Amino acid sequence: MRHRTTIALVVFACACLGVAAQQAPLPSPQGRPGGVDARAAADAKGTASIRGRVVAADTGRPLVGVSMTAVSDAVRRQATTDRAGVFGWNDLPAGQYRVTVNMVTGYLPVAFHGDPETGGGEDITITDGESFDKADFRLLRGGVIAGRIVDEAGEPIEGVQVQALSVQYAAGLERLTPVEGGTSRSKRTDDLGRYRVFGLPPGEYHVAATAGAFNGSASNADLATGYAVTYYPGTPDPAVGERVKVSAAQETPGVDFALVPARAFELSGRVVDASGTPAVATVVMMPGASGTIGITSMKLAGADGVFTFTGVTPGKYVLQTLPAPPPPPGASLQPGSGMTFASQVVSVAGDTRNVLVQGKAPCAVTGTFEFEGAQPAFKPRDLRVTAPPTDFVRAPAMGAGYPQTIRDDWTFELRQMWGPRIIDVAAPPGWALKAVKLAGLDVTDKPIDFERDNVGRLQIVLTNQVTEVSGVVTEEGKPVRNAAVIVFASDRARWDFQSRFLRLATTDENGRYRIAGLPPDEYRAIALARVRTGAGWQRPAFLDPLFRDSSRVTLGAGEKATLDLKIVKPR
Repeated sequence: MRHRTTIALVVFACACLGVAAQQAPLPSPQGRPGGVDARAAADAKGTASIRGRVVAADTGRPLVGVSMTAVSDAVRRQATTDRAGVFGWNDLPAGQYRVTVNMVTGYLPVAFHGDPETGGGEDITITDGESFDKADFRLLRGGVIAGRIVDEAGEPIEGVQVQALSVQYAAGLERLTPVEGGTSRSKRTDDLGRYRVFGLPPGEYHVAATAGAFNGSASNADLATGYAVTYYPGTPDPAVGERVKVSAAQETPGVDFALVPARAFELSGRVVDASGTPAVATVVMMPGASGTIGITSMKLAGADGVFTFTGVTPGKYVLQTLPAPPPPPGASLQPGSGMTFASQVVSVAGDTRNVLVQGKAPCAVTGTFEFEGAQPAFKPRDLRVTAPPTDFVRAPAMGAGYPQTIRDDWTFELRQMWGPRIIDVAAPPGWALKAVKLAGLDVTDKPIDFERDNVGRLQIVLTNQVTEVSGVVTEEGKPVRNAAVIVFASDRARWDFQSRFLRLATTDENGRYRIAGLPPDEYRAIALARVRTGAGWQRPAFLDPLFRDSSRVTLGAGEKATLDLKIVKPR
């Protein structure tokens, strides 16, 4: 089935969307970043164990070499299935664990008792000395999109890269995002122009054929020039492209289209650091003017800082350098080391040369944690400061984190910061962010511009007055397993990517859900039978139609509310 998209789209690799840990035994809600401190994950030992087996759902055969992960509030462990498909961990501390299958070529990753389409899953709770030996998985094969790529005369073209992209939401924009999963989600055409992209989660996808400058190491040299990036059914504009619907373990054939011819030019220039010294750097070119990243071309600028892209068709592009890892604390930045980040929008209408891409030195920010209510029992290493960007032109669109140090005296430092970002905190259960202050001003949930603002010392206030909303989801009087519960602020101004005021949870086997840590406010809640995985549910265009069928709930500081819901069918 094909659908035409009507929204304005750009192409983007979505910022990481994590899962915030919650208390036992309910599935963990989505919506804000979380994480496990690497030192705690390595040090924690115990006497409990988890074991299971992974097989293919269609044949029942064991799957060998599957990467497995077990994560709790303080532990992250990896394992690999053996020849019998068996995996396990024998030295786990007591706790609540989310056990997941990582990426497997051709199969869909999923959490224990989860749904590959909607996510969710059940956490496994174990006590000291307990052994849980039924963490079994039956993996579904992913969906497939297959077709042919031809030229304007209908002749097949070999060596064109074809990839599937989905609509996601980040930094306030709906964007096309390349589907994760390595080579199975991106394939080149054969000598008959045929391609087959497999291992796709259920959903709707744009299909892009990237010739010219974005074709990577094409086997056919003629593809270096003469064709634009083309979206099914044969357009250079993703806004008028059609989506292809994919189901698990099903093939969607006949997705054939012709590449769009276009004039091709050279785009070249020089990278210099903040001091003007030529810099060694990887230069990334992305189509569009909004920090696009789903389709990229990369070139290395050598010791002279010079880079050259060929086969570039007319249009606007973002040029960014990939920031290198920062020097150790206290070390100086060497001129020309490539440690700086640069970003620039350029327009190409002909050969475009001598473009100067000048780097900007990174900003570092320090701060302190403060606690309202009581001193915490957890350690500083159990916290993680997050700083998602709100502008993917002025901040790195890929290849850059923000290294941080959190000290035993509850002070912290964030390094390698560029552009506007929102400060947030992934805190242990029972604690939540209350406020972020900069120079005495409340900047909670507001972007801080690390280039233009006078960024002084931050104060991050955490509270143990944590809100909670929980209940049971039913349909025709019966509890519903793996239903999606979305809780969102009544104020539409709060609807933004990774907002603290948007959460999604899935129900357990008894239809129960629980969401903790929402800021005090008025909210709407709704239960849906299915919501596909990813960040698309955070889009205002998705939430707005749900408003009138949702239920109202108000949460004060530390307040716990019970709200039972019935499955709603969207109008």
